[in-house]
Amino acid sequence: MRGPANFKFQGGGVILDLTLGLYILDLREPGDNEKSLKIFAILYEHELLHVLDETDIINNWLPKRAMVESDVVKYFVRAEPFTYGLQSQSIAEARKEFLDKYIGQSIFNLWATEANRRTSIRDAPGEYKKVNDQIEKIRYGRLP
Repeated sequence: MRGPANFKFQGGGVILDLTLGLYILDLREPGDNEKSLKIFAILYEHELLHVLDETDIINNWLPKRAMVESDVVKYFVRAEPFTYGLQSQSIAEARKEFLDKYIGQSIFNLWATEANRRTSIRDAPGEYKKVNDQIEKIRYGRLP
């Protein structure tokens, strides 16, 4: 009933619970004129490209990459047993800590590295210049 305990994955589905969010401040909402609405749409489109990157990471990139992560392969693919926990922990506490601390952190680090890589591309100076150029064209009446 107390740790440390021996665990072994028995098969079945593994659920990765992630939350994505897009935050836009009220003070960034468009005014009620046409130029303001068009500028807002350009900025919003840029932010939605970040959401697209995140959903691609979660749906396509991460599942494939996780399947070659050493801890995932060791404990889930090959179903090797692991011993984990302290005598002061219940079996449930030891299991949760292992999944959160080792497996969860490993997956989080994969996601964070790829998300940061994609963000640096999406927010590169050249990309911001493209957005700014579109906004300037709207401001000065050169874009419909």
